[in-house]
Amino acid sequence: MFPKNSVQHSHVGIEIKASRYQSGWQGHNPEDTWLMVFVFDSNRPSDAVQGIQPKPFRFIKVVGASLTKNDWSFSGRSEISRRTITASVTKSGYQKMMSNWIYQIPNLP
Repeated sequence: MFPKNSVQHSHVGIEIKASRYQSGWQGHNPEDTWLMVFVFDSNRPSDAVQGIQPKPFRFIKVVGASLTKNDWSFSGRSEISRRTITASVTKSGYQKMMSNWIYQIPNLP
């Protein structure tokens, strides 16, 4: 579809995110797009010094849906900020994602 499989932006495709959080997902642009989030559970680098025992990495759930610009809340940034601009998935986007779950561990609270 794209010469040399190279494209900066397109109306086709899926944006993929990984998160250790079950909500509050963010992207960089509020736009009409497919979003897929892999939610995982794992140790953090600080766990060892806090005496937290190692645990196996695992995926908790995978959700995905077609979101519209209205499913995002744009955070922007100030003119002097060097922070990457972000947009957060709103309640409507979260509900779309959760109603279209792809995988979740049994007995997920």
